[in-house]
Amino acid sequence: MTKIFDKRYIRLIVLIILLLVLGISIFISRTERVDKQTGPSFIFTSAGDYGVNSFTVKNLKNIAKEMPDLHFVLGDLSYDEVKPETEWCNMMKKYLPSVPIELLAGNHESDGQNGSIEKFISCLPNVTAGIKGEYGKEYYFDYPEEKPLIRFILISPNLHFSDGQTFVYSTGSKHMEWLKKVIDEGHQKEIPWTIVGMHKICISAGGIHGCEIGEELINYLLAHNVDLIMQGHEHSYQRTKQLVCVKLNMFDPACLGEDTSPEDYKQGNGGIITIVGTGGAPSRKIDFNDPEVPYFASLEGDIYGFLRVEVTEKSLRGMFYSLSGVKDEFKIVR
Repeated sequence: MTKIFDKRYIRLIVLIILLLVLGISIFISRTERVDKQTGPSFIFTSAGDYGVNSFTVKNLKNIAKEMPDLHFVLGDLSYDEVKPETEWCNMMKKYLPSVPIELLAGNHESDGQNGSIEKFISCLPNVTAGIKGEYGKEYYFDYPEEKPLIRFILISPNLHFSDGQTFVYSTGSKHMEWLKKVIDEGHQKEIPWTIVGMHKICISAGGIHGCEIGEELINYLLAHNVDLIMQGHEHSYQRTKQLVCVKLNMFDPACLGEDTSPEDYKQGNGGIITIVGTGGAPSRKIDFNDPEVPYFASLEGDIYGFLRVEVTEKSLRGMFYSLSGVKDEFKIVR
């Protein structure tokens, strides 16, 4: 019995050592992300529209392999495929155990339709330093906290919440005034990059949703030096060229930025919109006859995956990873 006990004890010690080595290696890999030419870097990932199924799990496993410093959940979480909300949170913790998750409401949980955003927030609370605003609904933070490379701004346009609030971003609204102030402050601090995330969309190539966030909001972001706009809602992957404006249900070439090369877009020539509603919910097709198609540089329907972005002071490099590999790449340089 003593020998059996000793063997079990030794195995336990070995397992603990292996776990410690793995944890240290992950920490080192993150803290030593330095490019000799461009300096410190970090990686974040994003996707919206998850559910709980085999596609969701494969996606989360692939995200974990990238060891991102942050993962953004762009709304529409459990779809009531598991209950209560803690079960969905437990899934995220299981497959992304060492990844800080930034949560944002979608229309399926903002008003309690498929769970409560407040309960999701309770079981996946914020763990990132420096956040200001109302976590999960309307907030921002600079990352890294010291010598930040990005100001991340997360908003909830046209979402109706169970407490009676509707988040409207239009001239004179308190939410629009908040957004303008946060964007301007980031520029004044000379933070290199500005990224805005939300659940709902404005332009898309087909699908079932129109411009639900308002044409005024999307054009404000494009005109005020927001480098990247992250969205979900449509269950496909769509990525625009650099845009300085959009016009609904038509294509206007004047809305394209000066530089149309996805290899090296130049900062200041417009913003890029990404729709990544590919977290695991049933996928949808692209309508290539949609009049807004020419705004887009990459369109992928019937697909699951996530956006991976590597950030340095000099560049943003985005890649869309499907379950079968990379489907899109783009880069913005300063």
